[in-house]
Amino acid sequence: MGPYAAAPESEPGPYHKRVRPEEFLRDVRNWADEDLVFSEEINEEARANLCGIYADEATLEQLSTGDLVEAIEAIADAWQSRLSSLGQSEATFYVWLDRQAWQLRFSLISGGRTPLPFACAVDDTATLREVVESFLAWGTRTFTGVVYVYRQALSALPD
Repeated sequence: MGPYAAAPESEPGPYHKRVRPEEFLRDVRNWADEDLVFSEEINEEARANLCGIYADEATLEQLSTGDLVEAIEAIADAWQSRLSSLGQSEATFYVWLDRQAWQLRFSLISGGRTPLPFACAVDDTATLREVVESFLAWGTRTFTGVVYVYRQALSALPD
């Protein structure tokens, strides 16, 4: 993994360092290869599969919404292609903006579990594009007390 797309448990990355958009997007796409964990305990599962993306303001200004959406969709596709080999028939991939951590985050939980594992109010009707736009327009939005989440049901692909 590159230093600009890091899991929350990783060492802090260089928030101040500007990188080229293609370098940032390559690092984001590397999440497709992460190990996936499934458990009976939803919070354990959600934490184990949690990924967080962050960047400095200058890097965010260089990124296009479409390119970042495509990178995240590629991760969801890659994770979906591995479900069957991991003994899972379905999972839920979800993406949100974590304003406290200054990260765009995504995770995967088994099945179509509802509600998602958040301790606050959640509106899971957002599109992926809307969530990514909020991340890229960081300083222009105010927190309303509700976390807007994109959620996608994944089904195992035939072998």
